[in-house]
Amino acid sequence: SNRSVWAATAWGALHLDQQSPTLYTTKAMGSALRVLAPDVPLSIVPDETAPTRSWGEGIGAKVIKGSYLGKRRGKAPMVVWALASGGPGEVAGLKVGDLIHRVDTILPSLPHLALGGPAGTEVTLVVERVPRPEPFEIKITRDLVEGGVPDFSISDVYEDRDGRLWFGLTWGGEILSYSSRATGSSGAATWQLYTTADGLEIGTRPKITQSQDGVIWTISNDHGAGVNRFDGKAWTHIRLSELKGIDVNTSILETADGTIWIGQLLGHLHAFRNGTWTLYKPSTEPLPWARIIALLETSDGALWMAGLGKEAVRLEYGTDPWTTYEGLSFQCEAPDGSLWFVSLDSSVVRFDGKQWVRYDTDDGLMNRPHGLTSTPEGTVWVAGSHHQHAATAQFDPSAPSGEVGKPWSIQVHPRLSHAIDHNTIFQSFDGSLWFGAHDVWAGQAGGILRFDGSSWEHFPGSEILFTPYAAAQRLDGTLCFGGGPLFCFDGETWVSPEESKPWMIHDMDGAADGALWIGTRTYGAFRFDGQTWKQYRVQDGLANNQVDAIHQTVDGSIWAATPKGISRFDGQTWIAHALPANIRSKGRRGGLQQTRDGALWIDLLRQTIRYNPDNHPPETQITLSVKEVSQPGNTILAWTGTDPWHATPDEELHYSWCLDGGEWSEFSHGKSDVFLSLPSGDHTFVTCAIKCV
Repeated sequence: SNRSVWAATAWGALHLDQQSPTLYTTKAMGSALRVLAPDVPLSIVPDETAPTRSWGEGIGAKVIKGSYLGKRRGKAPMVVWALASGGPGEVAGLKVGDLIHRVDTILPSLPHLALGGPAGTEVTLVVERVPRPEPFEIKITRDLVEGGVPDFSISDVYEDRDGRLWFGLTWGGEILSYSSRATGSSGAATWQLYTTADGLEIGTRPKITQSQDGVIWTISNDHGAGVNRFDGKAWTHIRLSELKGIDVNTSILETADGTIWIGQLLGHLHAFRNGTWTLYKPSTEPLPWARIIALLETSDGALWMAGLGKEAVRLEYGTDPWTTYEGLSFQCEAPDGSLWFVSLDSSVVRFDGKQWVRYDTDDGLMNRPHGLTSTPEGTVWVAGSHHQHAATAQFDPSAPSGEVGKPWSIQVHPRLSHAIDHNTIFQSFDGSLWFGAHDVWAGQAGGILRFDGSSWEHFPGSEILFTPYAAAQRLDGTLCFGGGPLFCFDGETWVSPEESKPWMIHDMDGAADGALWIGTRTYGAFRFDGQTWKQYRVQDGLANNQVDAIHQTVDGSIWAATPKGISRFDGQTWIAHALPANIRSKGRRGGLQQTRDGALWIDLLRQTIRYNPDNHPPETQITLSVKEVSQPGNTILAWTGTDPWHATPDEELHYSWCLDGGEWSEFSHGKSDVFLSLPSGDHTFVTCAIKCV
């Protein structure tokens, strides 16, 4: 967390910061390193943090090998870092710092087993010693050596959320924690060693992680140990072999959703979520038939796993771009990131990313909420109908309003209409709130309400629109309301453009370039730049001429929802079906919005669909070209593209091309073109691809 780096090494824990590297190691290992690498700064750990490893039967030597799991992962020699005083190795002439290249003609993958053995047996070592020019042999007779030496070989290092470091000790499996912050009366950093005496089930080469609830998890690459959990007070453990798994656990990871994943021998993969273990096997899933030695969650939510000596596998876990919210109509995102919905049961629902909260009339809400909007200050407004009268209510938990204990403050507007239309609720640039009438009854004036923060102003329908269907504002401040025709308000005067008289406007959106986009019931979509109108219909690429919702996303694209599908306009070309054909509007006006995370929300009457766009572009390549073209300069170029992971089939990609820095062509499915009468000289051709989903 302080931007320094810790690395687990066979010599101890290496710390790299802005000043210099420091290796945390034992006194014995440090003595060897002062001979082998005298320039490495050392920090000697307390004796009680490094368990003593017995010499046992063997040559009385401790060695380090650069790789562990087999010769195919390297041929690094074994380095002698400790010798038992008077032991067989020292008596035979072995020295600290010697490099052992062979043990009985081979370089074993398990050095501690190769050098050990029954007392009285002989072993031949091929040794290199600086400054001697050539390796030489040493014959040693094994013996039982009493005592031992502290070992600080580290298999894993992990920093928890409190800044405490956790180390796994390679050969004993003990877990060590370290806090560099001075604590206690001594004011010194603290070390804590956990062993079997603390309830830890130890196994060689442990790995460590911490789950979101603060629990420390450890696993072991040892069939004699299981999975350990430490809640800050006590260790508990479980054997995954009891769940039809394997106890050789080689990797561990918690993904963003709180699932603990454990990779195992033979490609087994365990997942722990919601208190339940699930086992995945290569016999039923496309997992590598090997130890899963690494797990990684990437920024797109995918889970990657690497099999030892095998392929890497990508699981599209948490990457599904589609989420469906049944019975909810998405309305707005508040500044705090909370999402607000109207429910089919006439309630309002809030989701803060963790918890769902439902509000109804018991909370001071009207009995039929239709739509919501949120102000930049965080006040959420809802509008609809309360006992057959138009009503508005505001929610602001930080300010006292409404009845005691009820977070909503309601106000009815009986003269306006029976209800307020969900697609006419918005805040203008000056901070005013606007609400359009819906379902005007006899004796009611219809039109539009404006609230400036202190008073209400009513623009009756007889002067403009009785029942507006949509509202938007252009960058120049002009307010626009549409129903039958379009009415625009500059702050003083209402004007209805003659061109809009025959339209039935379903939705509008003010674009970032100052233009106004309009979706109509039968005339397609219109763009108005303040001077001229541009119409887009089926013949221009729209899926249908009934545009129920229209919205510009942050990338500048215009999205249009129609009963025949959802279309997208990139400023030059319409893609008729930019989303799957089964996703289409069902008469719901409005209903296209984008939240700050880039997700597109599509309201479909009885459900809302959240689409999280895939931002990995397709890769393109030119498949047909020639370096030289003879006169008169005619040639054919061809190209193709592939979407990463084939999320979009190749045949559904759209292509555009550019020759010599000129204008880009319109996007199409075409993958070749003929170029005639090219002038003499060099030419540069560039092509790109886009995908629909």
